[in-house]
Order: sequence, then structure tokens, then C-alpha cells
Amino acid sequence: MYKKVIVIFSLMIACFCYLMLRIFYLTQTDSMAQAASRQSSYRLPVATTRGTIYDCSLRPLVNQSTHPVAAVMPQPDNITELLGHLTPQGILEVTEQIKNLRPFVTEVTDSHIYAPDLDVFLVPDRYAYNQAAPHIVGYVDGSGQGVAGIEASYDSLLREYGGTSYVTYEVDAAGHPIGSPELEVEDRISLSKGGVVLTIDSRIQEAAAIAASRYIDKGAVVVMEVHSGDIKAAVSLPQFTPNNLEDDLDNPDSPFLNRTMCAYSVGSVFKPLVAAAALTQGESESRLYECKGYAQVGDRIYYCHRHVGHGVLNMRQAIEQSCNPYFIDLVQDTGCQQILSLAAAVGFGVPEELAPGYEAAAGTLPSTESLKSRGEQANFAFGQGELTATPIQLAQLYCTIANGGLQVRPRLVASFTEDGESVYGNLPISGGERILDEAVAGQVASFLAGVVAEGTGASAQPAHYHAAGKTGSAQTGQMAAGPDGQEEIIHAWFAGFYPVEHPQYAIVVLGEGLESGGDYAAPVFREIADRLYDLGLVG
Repeated sequence: MYKKVIVIFSLMIACFCYLMLRIFYLTQTDSMAQAASRQSSYRLPVATTRGTIYDCSLRPLVNQSTHPVAAVMPQPDNITELLGHLTPQGILEVTEQIKNLRPFVTEVTDSHIYAPDLDVFLVPDRYAYNQAAPHIVGYVDGSGQGVAGIEASYDSLLREYGGTSYVTYEVDAAGHPIGSPELEVEDRISLSKGGVVLTIDSRIQEAAAIAASRYIDKGAVVVMEVHSGDIKAAVSLPQFTPNNLEDDLDNPDSPFLNRTMCAYSVGSVFKPLVAAAALTQGESESRLYECKGYAQVGDRIYYCHRHVGHGVLNMRQAIEQSCNPYFIDLVQDTGCQQILSLAAAVGFGVPEELAPGYEAAAGTLPSTESLKSRGEQANFAFGQGELTATPIQLAQLYCTIANGGLQVRPRLVASFTEDGESVYGNLPISGGERILDEAVAGQVASFLAGVVAEGTGASAQPAHYHAAGKTGSAQTGQMAAGPDGQEEIIHAWFAGFYPVEHPQYAIVVLGEGLESGGDYAAPVFREIADRLYDLGLVG
């Protein structure tokens, strides 16, 4: 019985081999090949690309480099030539591909490959290893759809400026190529030069990212043109790598969060607005107050950062030395309505759409009702309590002070391009309305210049020209474990403009949990300002 099974099995194998040989013979005859070629073709997808996202000078922020891929017809000469241009892993993958006897695509080490039925394409690398402005650019999912940042806001446009490139082969009835000296190539890679033009300047973005990374682990930097509101840099730390999103998914520091667009407690960087509101109401900068190291409002004590007190101060000195009791006393006299009105005019308390569906947080302005409390008034006077704002909103405030009192609206998208060389569809610059008297803006600007020249912001002074700004240490009310047990999280801020002589840029720096704006945020400001000078962008 066992022998009969062996015989039957052997006969079946022999029949199978005969059939395979016969099919091979028939498919190789000229008549069968010609018939099959009239009936079938194979469309091989080579690569899928998207349009490009550019900086303000049409320098690409994505698609900056390319890598070669080969579309290969599995013929002996092609495979022989191909093997010399593959990595060891690539050789293993191609070995598997050849078994299917169908055209295939593989990455190659260089583009200098010459074979009859082998075509090389230079495919753009969507993201760089050290991707510029990843929180602004965003990223795509596994299907190539934009899911964050500009990639999501302009997904349909970026898809339109790109698509899938194909090579079409003639194949036989079994789907195997029969040879085609003239391949049909549908190339959409060249279309990817079209896309979106941002206001970001990649040189300033790089300078801000490098400076921030030296002092800050978590935080944000915004650089904004003082007259237009154009965002020239927006850095959020920590950053993430779009090519390896999975590496950052479990990071407790939330690298996917765009901190430039999130609302935070702001602290003393809000004091220039309080001063501007008081001056608008007729208060004099020579108004005097004696700081004893604290201020009492009702039954609550508010301490100055200088516990021994500053002594007698005028408004300029109170800004320079960041004296909380001075501003508490000032607001108890002047009230909060003018502060609220000016803050709303600047842009506090409202969300800002920077691109379709891409919105910065509104932050929080205290209500008129809540400010009936003298305690809430005291907190509001030095930027604490219910008040929160984004780094972008603070940049708007310092732009208004620097440009003589004109409102600015942040702009992130400038225009569009079809070829990466010329632009169309310029988006308008908004704002321009006067929201602060020019003389008042000038007074406050001079106070801020004194902060850097003689006050708490000395470490923000650049090597060339002068800078103006304000330090801040914002209490959050949130607690975290510290060396001495639970400690309150305090954010470090520096916000200002540069150069004082002819203001061009507002620069806002936030360091989460770093406490001292003078020690951590101000040096970042200084390094960015120095780099702006070195790049020839001020003068």
C-alpha cells in the first residue's frame, strides 16, 4: 500500500512539472506574447510625493533632499547591473521580489545605473533627520495624509502638488513582463515643487532653535516682525522627529505639543501693558511708591521678589526692578478696565487662526465681574491669577510697544507657489489700527530699554545695538516634586524687541519650570539677537 502511494505521488509531481514546462514554452512563443501584449499591462507605482512647504525666501522646509529608487523589469541583465547598487538588506529584499517575476521598485545606493529595462527616479525625502520647525510643518500619517500643522491645514493643496508616479509595463497573461523598449512613465515628482510659502525664515528658525536648546528643555520661542506681525520663527521644545513619530509617543514631556500656541501664566512680562494702561489714564511715570518688600490687600500679603524692599520707586524704576507691590498699588488706584480693554485690543483672550483649522489658544482674560475682587485685581496687576496668554500673544504686545502703538495680527502663511520660484495668492497683512498712543508706547519702550541696560534683564543685552524687554517668573499654582519636596512650578519668561534704535523683531522666550527669566530666558533672547545681527537682518 505504501509503495502505491509513492508511485501515485511521483506521477502527480511529474504531471505538474510537465504542465509548468508546457506553460512556460507557450508563453515564450512570439505569437502568444504578441497576443498577451494586446490584452494586458502592469502599472507599477514608483513613489507618492506631496507639494513643498517653503520659508519666506522659497527655501524648502520639506523635500530638501532626494534618494534614488529603481523601477526594475526582472530580466537577467537588469538584475546583474542592479546588484552592484544595493545594500545587503536591499539584496535580500530584491531576491524575494524576483521570485514574483513582476516589475518591482527598490531603493538603490546611487542613481548611476544603466540597463535596458531599469529606470531610476530621484524621490524627495519628505522630512530631514533634524527637521526644521516640525511643530509648524506638522506630519503625515501612514497613508500620506496630513494630520498636524501645515501638512493638515493645506493637505488637499499639497496632495494636488504631487501624487503617485507610475511606470506601465506590457505583461503576458500570467502578469510577467514581455519586454518593452518604450516604457510609459507617468511622472508627478516634478509637480512637488508647488506648495505653500510661510512667513518663517529658516535662518532665524535655526538660530532660535539652537539658542533655546542651550538653556531650555521645555518651552517656546517666537520671533515676530514688529510692523507686519509675520512670524519669522516658532520653536517649541522638546521637538520631535517626523520620520520616527513612534519614538516620541511615550515621552512625558509632550514633544508633540506646540507650546508657542499654548496659553500659560505670564507673570511680570504683562507689566508693560499695565503701565501703558495707567499712562493712558493720565498717570505719570514719576508716580512714587515705597516698596517695603510686600503689599497688603485686605487680609492677604503679596511679597516682592526682593523681600527687603526696593525703597521709593517711580514707574520706570518699578519696571526695571520688576517690583510687584508698585503695580499692585497702581492698579488699586486706577482700576482694571483700561487694562482689560488694551489687552483685548492687542489680541489677548481670543483664539488666532494661523492657517485653516490651525488655531492658537485664546488664553484667558479675567472677567469684569471677577476683577471686582481686590485680590484678583492685585494678581492681575503683575500678570498672575486668571490671566493666561500664548507666546504669540505676548509677541503681539511687544510688537505694539515697539512699533509706536499699532496693532499687529500674527501671520504664518504668506502665499503659494506652483514652481518654487515665483509666488501667487499673497495673503494680506492684518492689523495696523492704532490701539495705543504713540507717546505712551514710546514711554513704555524706554522703560523696557532700561530693564536691559540697568535692570533685571541685563543678560539679554546683545553685542551690537541695544535691546529692550522684560523678565518674568510666573507662578502657576501647579506643584511638582523637587529636592525639598513638593514645589510650585514657576515659568521663566523674557519678552522684548530688538534693536531699540530701529525696532524690527519682537522676541519672546518661555522656559517651563525654570523660575528665573533673567537667568534662562534672557540669554536665549541675547543669542537670537546676536545671530540676527550676524545674518545681516538688522541694521
